[in-house]
Amino acid sequence: EDKEAFSDDNENPFDKITYVREFSSEKFSTLVLPFVPDQIDQLEVYKLSEQNDNNLIFEEVDVFVPGTPYMVKVKGENVSLSELTGTKQMITKNEQGYIVEAGDWNMIGTYSRLELNASDANGMGRRFYYYTSADGGKFLYATGSLVVSPFRTYIDGPIVDKANNVRMMTRRFDGMETEIDVVELED
Repeated sequence: EDKEAFSDDNENPFDKITYVREFSSEKFSTLVLPFVPDQIDQLEVYKLSEQNDNNLIFEEVDVFVPGTPYMVKVKGENVSLSELTGTKQMITKNEQGYIVEAGDWNMIGTYSRLELNASDANGMGRRFYYYTSADGGKFLYATGSLVVSPFRTYIDGPIVDKANNVRMMTRRFDGMETEIDVVELED
């Protein structure tokens, strides 16, 4: 309820924090939180690990670090979560700057509403990519202004070619077969 206290610029203890948002096993979502969710064992958590040509590669991690941008999805089939909570946790200022570097790409998290001018980025050979869960999920690039909601992430990356095909791959290592999910997108 106290939005000012629920920010990275303060150090405050909370008995319970509730972040309301729909998460599903059917789709990925971007997420950056200032606390470790109580439901972390119900989530698959992926971090941007490398970039090859037109590929963004996300690798599953087993430790959730507050203030770090991730791609997440709910474990299991046809399962959803409507909220994430943090119990008896301290929110502290994060010194990492919410940037995960992978090759020439940066995945940047935000704790406050952020408006970006895509035209300025294009002039510098960069594009802002945002994830949308519509139609099963895809990365699109902003052509005008991009508004990033709190606790979500976007990717700041180079313009790779005229078609600008971007493919997202996720690598999962859980002691069984390696699973690779590929989403290929065109413009």
